[in-house]
Amino acid sequence: MMALVIPYDFSRQLEAGKPSPVQLLVNGSDSNTAAIALGYVSAVTQSYNRKMVETELAKSGRKLLLPVDLRPRVWFNPELKSRNYIIPGLIAVIMMIIAALLTSQTIAREWERGTMEQLISTPVSVPELILGKLVPYFVIALLDISIAVAMGEFVFAVPLRGSILLLFTISSIFLIGVLGLGILISVVTKTQLLASQLALLATFLPTFILSGFIYPIANMPVAIQLITYLIPARYFISILKSLYLKGGGIRFFWLDIIYLLLFMVLMIGLANRKFTKRIA
Repeated sequence: MMALVIPYDFSRQLEAGKPSPVQLLVNGSDSNTAAIALGYVSAVTQSYNRKMVETELAKSGRKLLLPVDLRPRVWFNPELKSRNYIIPGLIAVIMMIIAALLTSQTIAREWERGTMEQLISTPVSVPELILGKLVPYFVIALLDISIAVAMGEFVFAVPLRGSILLLFTISSIFLIGVLGLGILISVVTKTQLLASQLALLATFLPTFILSGFIYPIANMPVAIQLITYLIPARYFISILKSLYLKGGGIRFFWLDIIYLLLFMVLMIGLANRKFTKRIA
């Protein structure tokens, strides 16, 4: 909420060529809204002052020449459409949550149904068992990525300037790591309810808050910035924005890919180590 206080002799002062003070009262309880309002009012005031000066100069046959000619040029998102920025990040957030929830039920379901004993008695090794649980959900997750990319392209008209093959290759690395996280949670918890809650807790809030999707990481406290390095969605969002907005190649985000590869190897390795073919 804001109020503009204009003095009763505002027009008379301007016609006399004198400055006329105008007071703006802004409610600062919501600092973000107040800052936006102040920005708009400052821009309107400057525009009005410029018109008044141009009018006075025109009366004397002169023209206002500005010392600085600003010609802004916006790269990568020239229309400044928010959807071009939001949709790529939203794809990463959705897939982070869905992929972990998909596999968080797999091993736990076997324990609750009592069929784990049958799997343990088979000659199937632990890596083969984890691979068997991983592959079907990986295919489903790739299908979800395809739908999300198609929706962004044909429904929201978000341009994909980078390589679509590179997009799916990096998405596969990301999905295997997150699916491995879900399997690890399923192995550790052994109950479907606890597994789903833990998977949601480990993906939803960290991905939304600490990945840079909503809040810029550079504006966070240093301690929080260090924690964001543990969030795989941080790297995937950075890659997606580079592919969608800049059309960049591997040389622009190779370090992010390395982090995703490390996360994938770590999650699959921990799931393989924690799962043992014996009844506790």
